[in-house]
Amino acid sequence: MKHILITGSSTGIGQSAAVKLAENGKYHVYACVRSAGDAETLKSEAPKHLTPLILDVTDKKAIADAFERVKKEGGEQGLHALINNAGIVIGGPLEAIPLDDLRTQFEVNVIGLVGVTQAFLPLLRKGAKKHGEHSRVVNVGSVAGRMAVPFIGAYSASKFAVEAISDALRRELAPQNIFVSLIEPGAVQTPIWKKSAQRAYTIRDKAHPDVANIYRERLTKFEATVKNAAEKAISVDLVVDAISHALTSRSPKTRYLVGTEAKVTALMASVLTDKVIDFVLAKQV
Repeated sequence: MKHILITGSSTGIGQSAAVKLAENGKYHVYACVRSAGDAETLKSEAPKHLTPLILDVTDKKAIADAFERVKKEGGEQGLHALINNAGIVIGGPLEAIPLDDLRTQFEVNVIGLVGVTQAFLPLLRKGAKKHGEHSRVVNVGSVAGRMAVPFIGAYSASKFAVEAISDALRRELAPQNIFVSLIEPGAVQTPIWKKSAQRAYTIRDKAHPDVANIYRERLTKFEATVKNAAEKAISVDLVVDAISHALTSRSPKTRYLVGTEAKVTALMASVLTDKVIDFVLAKQV
């Protein structure tokens, strides 16, 4: 049985992917969560081939401890795949976002992704050698990494960074028999919408009154746009299917655009001029 590690498995994409992959009987899944409570919840609902693992991707000691446990329990099998899914959304005008919050956005979505990957690469190389096939790194990005949208600029910036990191990793790791794929969904039916809205409201409420007044009308419209997007969001199952293909295909894609919104956004970003895109987004936001 091959071993897989997934970060950000408390809810949404990570949880669904962990359960589905463990249920197929081919993999033992280490599903990473941030708290003991989340671990207990996942364990109570999980198939027998799933092991909850407490891991905060911003905590160097937690990453090291997780590595030692997987190394000890995995034995000679190594690690077949690492799925970097942990992520947060910090919304609000860039002018109003506290720099500590901006750092947190990058610590989770970018630095944490690199830190976990660095730690587990020795086990991925071991897995490739043991099974005589490519190991896999699957990074869960977003189509927001192709087009920056007003009021989620911090999140978009972090996902642009994930795009670059995924490209560089793919080219660096290919000679080591490790495939790297990037998953780029649009809006997905997960709790991240509610969490991101709460963060945006907090930032708005803490902003200087003059700044809050400047953006108040557009933020109100943006909130309606986000709500509409959440209602039309794609099923998490579509994203899990893309992850599964990246793990099992003999020739995985370098990028997986998931859902119509993602494909349309990517097409717009590649063929339209900046001024046209600015006009379209101004109408929406």
